[in-house]
Formats: sequence, C-alpha cells, structure tokens
Amino acid sequence: MQIGQEGYHYPMAGKNRIVINPAKNKQVVVSLTSANNQKVMTSETYKSKAAANKAVKAIEKIVKNPVVVDNTKPKPAPKKKA
Repeated sequence: MQIGQEGYHYPMAGKNRIVINPAKNKQVVVSLTSANNQKVMTSETYKSKAAANKAVKAIEKIVKNPVVVDNTKPKPAPKKKA
C-alpha cells in the first residue's frame, strides 16, 4: 500500500486518481495524481463540497478512468480491544 503526501493511503496504485482533501481553512482542495504517483495538478480551494464535486466532474471528462478518493469523509473509530 502506498502513502500519499499528507499521509493518506492510496490503495489504487497504478491508476489515475482524483483526490479530494480537506484544506487547513476548513475548505476543500482537489488534486490529480497520475498512475506513476506524480501530482499533476492541484485546484484552488473550494468553500463547499458541492463546488469541489463540480471540479471532479470536469476532471473526469478529461482523465481516462480515474479513481476518486475522498479524504474528507471522517475516518471510522478504531475498534476497542476486549
């Protein structure tokens, strides 16, 4: 499993990825990472998730078979050991 720039895990190595990440100012940023794990572009920051999703749809029209990775969703809580 590969680890991305901010420590997020990208299980889709070898595929183009559109990654949605939270920004420090409580906004959202979209980036495109190529199949060879090179960051191709980073968008402006978006105030809403809906605006970021519009950017994702625009990128999907250009990039061949991208995988969308949404890192804005809350991570599940770790299981407690009994």
